[in-house]
Amino acid sequence: MATMAGREVRRPISAADSTMADGLKPVFDAIAESRAILAWPDNWDGEGSPRYDDATWNRATAFVGDNAIRLWEDEGKLMDAPDIQPGALGRIVIEWSVGDRALIVVIPANAGEQAEFYGHDDERTITIKGELNTASPQSPRLLGLIAL
Repeated sequence: MATMAGREVRRPISAADSTMADGLKPVFDAIAESRAILAWPDNWDGEGSPRYDDATWNRATAFVGDNAIRLWEDEGKLMDAPDIQPGALGRIVIEWSVGDRALIVVIPANAGEQAEFYGHDDERTITIKGELNTASPQSPRLLGLIAL
C-alpha cells in the first residue's frame, strides 16, 4: 500500500507520477482535515446528535480517495477537493462544487444502508440522484460532475 497525505491508498502511487500526486493533494488534505469531527462528543450540536463513528468516516473518506485515484487512472481527470461535513444522525455529507456543477453524497452511519447522491448543474438542466454502494467503483457519468 502507498500513502498520500498520511492516508493509505489501495493502489500504488508511482513517485514518477508527480501530476497525480500534486493534483490529488487537495483531495487528501480535505480528507485529513475532516478527521476532526471524530473528536466531537455525543450531543456536539446541543440537539442530541450522536458522535461520529470511525467506521462511517472511513467509508466516506475511502469513497473520496479511491474515486479520486480511479478518476485519474481511468479518465486522466483530477477531482476537485470536496467539503466533507457532519450530517444529521451520524451521517457524513460530501459536497463538491465545480464550475456550474454540484454533487452531494450522504454516507449513512449504518454500513448496511446505501449512500444517497444528488447532482446538478446550475441551471438544473442535468440532474441525477439515487443511491450507491460506496464500496463499488462509481460511474464515469457521476464522477464527471466533479472532474476538473
